[in-house]
Amino acid sequence: MYLRTLCEQASFADPDRMAKLLYVVLIGAGQLTPPLPPTEVVGMYELLLSSNPPEIG
Repeated sequence: MYLRTLCEQASFADPDRMAKLLYVVLIGAGQLTPPLPPTEVVGMYELLLSSNPPEIG
């Protein structure tokens, strides 16, 4: 998965979960098959709000 590779290269602690988060934010949870359950969507938002991405540059 392209997003997972990008997240690995950006040194995120959990590249699988971060890639899913980016997909959910950019595309939407309803577009996943099967759709994400509400509890997992909440977990994705918590991950987004608590993340400290590495500095660029």
